Amino acid sequence: MPLAKIFATIKSKKTGKPIGGPGYSARLYDKDLVRDDFLGEADIAEDGVAAIIFNLEDAASEDSPLETDPDLYFVVLKNDKVVGKTKVTRDVDFLKRDPVTGMRKSLTQDLGVLEM
Repeated sequence: MPLAKIFATIKSKKTGKPIGGPGYSARLYDKDLVRDDFLGEADIAEDGVAAIIFNLEDAASEDSPLETDPDLYFVVLKNDKVVGKTKVTRDVDFLKRDPVTGMRKSLTQDLGVLEM
């Protein structure tokens, strides 16, 4: 399976301001029925943007062996302590193909603004 890249801007639901900067990081997970799959971790920039590259194969596990459209969420940490979690974005399709050309559109997905 190919490498995929996911990014999102994480903001505070209360203030609407970006969450990020020194000490902030995000862990990416795929939500599953039995155990969520850890996909990667990265620092969060001051503008709230978190970007993680991961192997799409890591989204497939014992409880979802053929999964290619993971249900993704971020756990946000400040100085290695959990401070929040975003909502789950369901069925992120990294293998989507253009209906006309049949070519894969992109292994990079932007989840937009996620609040916590």
